[in-house]
Amino acid sequence: MKRVIVLLTVLAVSGFAQVNAQKDKVYTSLDKALVTPEKVYQLDLSFSSKKYQAMPDTVSVLKNLTHFFLQNSMLTDVSDSIEQLKNLEVLWLGNVKDDNTKNELNDIPDAVWSLEKLQVLHLENCGLEMVPETIGAMSELRELYLRDNHLYSLPRSIGKLRNLQVLVVYNNPLESLPESMAGLENLKTLVLTGTILSDTEKEKIKKMLPNCKLTF
Repeated sequence: MKRVIVLLTVLAVSGFAQVNAQKDKVYTSLDKALVTPEKVYQLDLSFSSKKYQAMPDTVSVLKNLTHFFLQNSMLTDVSDSIEQLKNLEVLWLGNVKDDNTKNELNDIPDAVWSLEKLQVLHLENCGLEMVPETIGAMSELRELYLRDNHLYSLPRSIGKLRNLQVLVVYNNPLESLPESMAGLENLKTLVLTGTILSDTEKEKIKKMLPNCKLTF
């Protein structure tokens, strides 16, 4: 009996290790990922020699996908089929390089803002002009990166993101922040350099978020 228990334990540990190894594997080819879609948890198509002006609809079959990286892929459109990625936790559609491979996404579809399990969202330097009120439904969001865009305001519903810990919005023409952000009790870091906030507005923000590290 002890041998059977030991054997079952070894098999269970081995199976668990294999699953973890699979989750840690990062696919860099969509074609290879589509061979065994159920085994794909991380997909990185950033800086790929194959550029995707529109996000391929075939990505929607990767039901277990948790991490999806598409920075600097010359994207101009994100398919609504992204809403099928119900387990997505990290999504990177922004740009880390300011060159001719940039994604230009001045409008992000509602499908992105409806990803309820998303924890980290990167939308840096992609021509974004507004963030919709629907962002308030992203209850699991912990980190939001919006630097180097064309945002004149943030939606009031951003105050509903109770789990938000990091918000980076520097180099945007922001004149003020919504008062609803006072409810962001878990916000630890807020980066606001390169905005056009007045000294009065900065003092208001300091009082609104007394426990947050602010950078103006």
